Amino acid sequence: MPPLVCMMVITVVMGGCIASQENHSTILSRYEIIPDDAVKMTPETDVFPPVLHSDAWEEPVPME
Repeated sequence: MPPLVCMMVITVVMGGCIASQENHSTILSRYEIIPDDAVKMTPETDVFPPVLHSDAWEEPVPME
């Protein structure tokens, strides 16, 4: 390989190795990500409830 290509490859590889050592990200749990003022959505508080466009709908029957 020509020396210039060799130098470029070494520079890119070394740059990637050095950068990966500096970037240590922490993994947050989902409880840490959810804001404190978040409000849980329920069917009663849904602003846009689903609309059924089918006449074939039947009420669900519990399994025994």
